[in-house]
Amino acid sequence: MQAQREYWNLVLNSLETSIPTTHFNAWFSRLCFVSTKNTGTTITISTFSKFAQKYIEDKYKNQLLGIINKYYPKVQSIEFVVDTTNNNTPRVGQIKPKLTLVNQNQAIEFQSDIVGIEPRSIPSPIKLLKSNLNNLNPKYTFDTLVCNRSNELATCVAKIISEKPGTQYNPVFLYSGTGLGKTHTLQAIGQKTLELHPNFNIKYITSETFVNHYIESVTGRKMKEFNEFYRSVDLLLVDDIHFIAGKEGTQEAFFHIFNILHQHNKQIVVSSDKHPKNLGGMESRLISRFEWGIVIDLSKPDMEDRLAVIQFKVRTMSLKLTNLQIELVARQVDTNYRDIEGVLNRIQARQQLLPNSVLNELELSQILQGFSLTSLIKIDFKPRVTSPRQVIDLVGVALCVDSERILGKNREKKIALARQLTMYVLYKDLNYNYKAIGSVFGKSHSTVIHAVEKIEQDLTLNPEVSNYLNSIRQNYPK
Repeated sequence: MQAQREYWNLVLNSLETSIPTTHFNAWFSRLCFVSTKNTGTTITISTFSKFAQKYIEDKYKNQLLGIINKYYPKVQSIEFVVDTTNNNTPRVGQIKPKLTLVNQNQAIEFQSDIVGIEPRSIPSPIKLLKSNLNNLNPKYTFDTLVCNRSNELATCVAKIISEKPGTQYNPVFLYSGTGLGKTHTLQAIGQKTLELHPNFNIKYITSETFVNHYIESVTGRKMKEFNEFYRSVDLLLVDDIHFIAGKEGTQEAFFHIFNILHQHNKQIVVSSDKHPKNLGGMESRLISRFEWGIVIDLSKPDMEDRLAVIQFKVRTMSLKLTNLQIELVARQVDTNYRDIEGVLNRIQARQQLLPNSVLNELELSQILQGFSLTSLIKIDFKPRVTSPRQVIDLVGVALCVDSERILGKNREKKIALARQLTMYVLYKDLNYNYKAIGSVFGKSHSTVIHAVEKIEQDLTLNPEVSNYLNSIRQNYPK
């Protein structure tokens, strides 16, 4: 129970940084942890008044639950109790309310004077680690991990060691560039192992946390506790092991912990951004041990892999995207899964903000701005557009320009761009020759040639032009 109370400070820390200071001071600074029940799925919190409870439930309950889940992963619901005797000084200091009457036409404004500020009590790394919390995030499971060709071997091995830890493939060394699923895979191993072996002592840590724990143990003369802590682990999951490169003392400590765990058939899984042989500043004896079990590369996903992930995420996030839009995201965001998720989160936020509005291709292209555009230029479009009038109308919609002005003589920058894009599309997609295009606009064929060449150049230099062209093409009649 004491450890759970210490974690409540972290919940308050997160709240304080995520909501306006005045709101935190008024409603959250005096919230107190009471207990958890129903096997940890319900958390009880005390408030200082019924009014405060109602305000938090109406305005902040979902946000509060989301932050609580970071430190109490099992919690699914919040139960409030009112403690009218709660006269505790708020964590950030004593708040003295004051009323200021501005004038008859303005409402009374509430202000808070902060006095007697005291330092916040934040548990040390050792206290947090010793609390027996495994640091597993409930959203990272095998159910939310899409298995494809880029991670098929890693997922297969991960499931095997989750079922029978320490008996096969020990250690497991996963490596890849950023955002390709290393952390998700490590967390999924921990979640599944905990499900199948609830009595196991499981620890997921970053190597940075390990380094900090080691330093604090050395300076506090608590190395005996440090060693006992790690040597009692049944499943050790260490993320970003490359962080200990060049740190001799930390490597020495990890080397001995590794040996003890391995000798007792305890499962070890580590991740890195490089193959063991390419880890500069890492002791050779550690590198050789990393290669004892199995080394797996999480490769960059190809188009098919990205499509599978996006389709899965679209379903689970209840996004409204057409198949063409899904393919566009897959083609354009060819970096990693983290970037894909970031784009989909932006789409979700937009659709939640405007639930009755359909996401059009121009808006999508703006969301995708900044990612690779070369693949877009190479898409094989087969339009069912048959007339210059249709193209002019599509260009007008994409650039928010009156189509009649595209046909006119106005040389305003955006209208001139729309005119040049129309000429480019007629030449490239409808196979009109320069003379025929010129006759549509009353221009010479040399003017059309210049327009086509300029758009060709802009497509490689100006992402905005590429986005406009893509929006035009995506709106071709099916």
